Order: sequence, then C-alpha cells, then structure tokens
Amino acid sequence: MKKNFYIFGTAFLLCINFFLLTGFQKKPVLFVNGDRIYEEEYLFLSQVYTGGMAEEEKGTRNRAACAKVEQQMLKENNVVEDISFASFLNKVNKENEARKQAMDAGERIYGPKVYDARIYYDYIYSEAKENMIKNVLMSQITDQEIKSFGEKNGIDLREKEEVQLIRYQLARDRYMVQLKDRVLKAMIKADGKFYQVS
Repeated sequence: MKKNFYIFGTAFLLCINFFLLTGFQKKPVLFVNGDRIYEEEYLFLSQVYTGGMAEEEKGTRNRAACAKVEQQMLKENNVVEDISFASFLNKVNKENEARKQAMDAGERIYGPKVYDARIYYDYIYSEAKENMIKNVLMSQITDQEIKSFGEKNGIDLREKEEVQLIRYQLARDRYMVQLKDRVLKAMIKADGKFYQVS
C-alpha cells in the first residue's frame, strides 16, 4: 500500500512539475530553420534591416525571418559565435557599461555615449557581413570570374587595386545571392503552420 502511495505521489508531483514548467514558459512566436524566436526577439528583429532584402522583408514575419536567416548564415561560416537574443542583449549591455566607465574615467569614446539596441545590431552585423565578404567569400572568387567581369565591363585588369575591387564586388554580390537563396528556402513556422518567405 505504501509503495503504491509513493509511486502515485511521485507520478503526481512529476505531472504537476511538467504542467508548471510548460504552462509558464513563453511559447515561440516563430521558428526559422529550427531556431525558436520568442516575442521580444521577434519584435526586435521585425524592426531591423538586413540590407538588400527589401522585397523579401515585406511584413513583420518576413523581416524577422530574414534577419534570423542572415544570423544563421554568419554563424555557419564562423563569422559570429552566438546568435541567441540573450547573448546579443548581453553584448549591448557590456558595450554600454564599458562606454560609461570610459566616460567616467574621462576617456574619449567614439560613437554614441549609449548604444540603442537596434543601432548596435546594425553595427555588429554590418561588421560581421564585411568580415564574411572579406575573409570568406573573397577567397572563393576565382581569377576566371574576375577576368570575365573585367571583359564584360571593359575594365583594365593590370591594376592590382582594380582586381581587388572587382573581387570585393563579386564577393559582396555572392553574399547577397546566398542570403536571398537561404531566405527563400527557409522553413518558417508560425501559428502552427509552415511558411515560405515570399
């Protein structure tokens, strides 16, 4: 009898814990390629601009999905380490605290005294995009691609600077093509349904 009571009591407590934990947890607003986006991050990402994705960014859901897909692409290419919203907010707070300490110490700071989260997001993800273009994609551009671009556009390729500018332009174009392709292929789940960004 006591054994049954303990088994029943343990099962009852586990059920109560399960319902308490799942009942009070926030539910994701959106899933993008398996990443959960909760309301606070969703509202934030729906206000950022990923650059060059204007057609696909129509609507709040698409804008948030585009931003998350770009984060995923940057992480997969080892340009950024952590794309969680909590990590981002922690970075903003650390940066603002460092700026405050520098100002209190009388040191000169460059840029704003306090970063707004959206401005800081633009800053770090613009830097990440540039790093991917320069450190990942430029090395993938072949000499043949540069030669073909130069011939099509009547550019003298004897100048090293011209070659580097073309390499950069082609890498930047490749970044946008890859991002648009990933956005169009993204599996977006919201309201219990899957959507394609369109």
